[in-house]
Amino acid sequence: MKHTIGRLVLRGLLLAILGLFYSGISSVPASAHSLSGPAVASHAKVIPQATPAPCTNSGCYGLDPYKTACGKASSYNTIYTVSAPVPANYTLYKATIYNKYSTWCRANWAEIVVTSSDYSFASISISASGERKCFPTGCTSVYLGSYYPAWTDMVDSALTTSACADEPGGGVTCVD
Repeated sequence: MKHTIGRLVLRGLLLAILGLFYSGISSVPASAHSLSGPAVASHAKVIPQATPAPCTNSGCYGLDPYKTACGKASSYNTIYTVSAPVPANYTLYKATIYNKYSTWCRANWAEIVVTSSDYSFASISISASGERKCFPTGCTSVYLGSYYPAWTDMVDSALTTSACADEPGGGVTCVD
C-alpha cells in the first residue's frame, strides 16, 4: 500500500509538471512568421556598421574625389551639385560648370562637362577661403584637350566654395 500511494503521488507530480510544460507550449504561436499569439519580446535594433570616409573636410584637401570614392554616390554618400552654363551669356551653352559636394567626405570639387566638341577651356578651379585647387594643376596651365568631364581635387566644405571655369577668350563663369 505504501508503494501504491508513493507511486500515485509521483504520477500526480509528473502530470502536474507536464501540465505546466504543456500550457507553456500551447501559448507559442503556430509558426515563427505568425502574427497571432502573445507578443514576443522585442529584439535590440540592428544598426549597420558605417563605412568610414577615406577623408573628411580639410583632410580631403588636394585629393582626387573619384580615386578616394568621395565622388561616388552610395547609400552612405550623397553628391549634391550646383551648376551654371558656360559661357553664362549663351542661351545654347557649350559646357556646364559644377560645384559638387560629398556628404560622406564633407568636401567640394569643381567639375566641367563640355557639350560641344569645338569648345574647350583654359582651366577650372574650386576655391574656399584661401584653399584653391585647379585643373590642370598649378592654376596657370591651359587645358585644350577633349577628355571631359574634367575635375579638380577637393577642398574643405566647411568653408564657402566657388567653382569657376576660365574660358580661353578671357571670360569667367562661377557657381557657388
